[in-house]
Amino acid sequence: VVIVRVNGEIDTATAPRLSAVLHRELDSGICRLLAVDLRAVDFLGAQGIAVLDNARQHAQAYHIGFCLIAGRAVRRLLQTLAMIEDFTFCDKTYE
Repeated sequence: VVIVRVNGEIDTATAPRLSAVLHRELDSGICRLLAVDLRAVDFLGAQGIAVLDNARQHAQAYHIGFCLIAGRAVRRLLQTLAMIEDFTFCDKTYE
């Protein structure tokens, strides 16, 4: 299990760096479950959501588990965008 803890803002400026980190872990060959901890994220923009969705699809294609640890604000945003069902949440497991 690899846990990537993210803080601050995930926007156009920071999303590429997050994408690189997530894909590096997914491509490492040793990761069986990638948990992305978003509890310290202050802002999640469209680019950030795209990065998370792309990483989720990457993980799925390689049969790697992928889950989010997220607070109410991130969940509400994903719910509003009708994307909540696309993600697995693992908050209770890795808190």
